[in-house]
Amino acid sequence: MIGVQTTVATEAQARAMARAALAQNLCACAQLERIDSLYRWKGDLCEDNEIRLLFKTVETRRPALEALIRAHHPYELPAIWSVRLDNVSPPYADWIAAQTAD
Repeated sequence: MIGVQTTVATEAQARAMARAALAQNLCACAQLERIDSLYRWKGDLCEDNEIRLLFKTVETRRPALEALIRAHHPYELPAIWSVRLDNVSPPYADWIAAQTAD
């Protein structure tokens, strides 16, 4: 199991991306979390409110999920990264696998 993450500017953007991923069985679950981001962009120090999305999925669905994120992402340079989800309970892992099956 892996978690694929990205950030977007608005809740509406996050929900649209989550719904698109769920509709295509690219993830079993998408979680949205409001965060404050501080970063450098084109030489400027920026501070913004963002929504972080965490998509729970399987490794085999990662390429298609990342392609969907890029296709729907509003940012010029979207941050997309994944983390391995270790020690996932077997029943929950089975649920994720079932929800992401072709």
